[in-house]
Amino acid sequence: MQYWSQFINHEIRTVKGIKWYISNVLVRCGFIASIDEVAKCKNYVDHEAVRIYQSCYQDTKYSSFTIKDYEGHDNLNGLTGVISSYDCVRHQYNIIIKGNQDQSQPEYRCALSPGVLEPTNLLRKELNWSTYHLSRGSKNNESKVIQLNTPPETPENESMLPITNLSTDLQSVLKFRCDTFELMRRRFPHPEQTSNGVSDKSLMKELDREENADEVALDVLNIDRMKHSDAYVSMTMRHIHRQDQPKRKRLRTHETCSTAMRIDQINAVRQAQRAFNPVPSRDIQRQGAQMATGKHDFII
Repeated sequence: MQYWSQFINHEIRTVKGIKWYISNVLVRCGFIASIDEVAKCKNYVDHEAVRIYQSCYQDTKYSSFTIKDYEGHDNLNGLTGVISSYDCVRHQYNIIIKGNQDQSQPEYRCALSPGVLEPTNLLRKELNWSTYHLSRGSKNNESKVIQLNTPPETPENESMLPITNLSTDLQSVLKFRCDTFELMRRRFPHPEQTSNGVSDKSLMKELDREENADEVALDVLNIDRMKHSDAYVSMTMRHIHRQDQPKRKRLRTHETCSTAMRIDQINAVRQAQRAFNPVPSRDIQRQGAQMATGKHDFII
């Protein structure tokens, strides 16, 4: 039990801070008028806070366990599983017991005391537990920004729905930014306990800056997409497939040259023809004709 206490304390403190963050986001998007009305959507906030904690802070390596010394439940001893979340009301861990590969023991969920859970991997004492697996730095980059689920429509919050249409525009606001949350925790160790809404105002300024940066990045992305689309259309029009072109005789173009150059080329061709096929003289032509007709003129 003493070993798990450090994890329990960290989860309780972190989940409280996440709830505070989500409550301010709901105020920001107009789902509730003020943070004092967060009770209208308590179930939603609690569920989202646990989900974000599991995604950003919980490490499966140090949440795995083996059930041992569970008196009265010998059938559970020796089974392995993973911790889901901590129940502050019952002071028990909500756990998931893994099933066997042969499906003889199916996977199921229950709540057990931390005293019967033996950790599979011990967190070494020389490591600072508050900043080790509990830090979001040990998670992948995909957990930096987590999209919050849209709050469900319930009778408690139905009166608040007309304030905002809960359209797709809220997707840019309903986000949990781990960097911003960690920044607030460094400024305020317990941001949910500050007076005069100091931490709330500080969070709103940071969210304004982050959302403005997102809008600028989105505008740049849209411009790049338009340029890419225009370049693609231009390329396809310039290099259209021959089968798609209208049937017509291809026009062949040749480079033109000056008249003097053409005359020189013609003369050179004629001289070459004469050199290989010389033209006979007139006397030789006359004698050849007489021999062909049988008339011979002998010159003595």
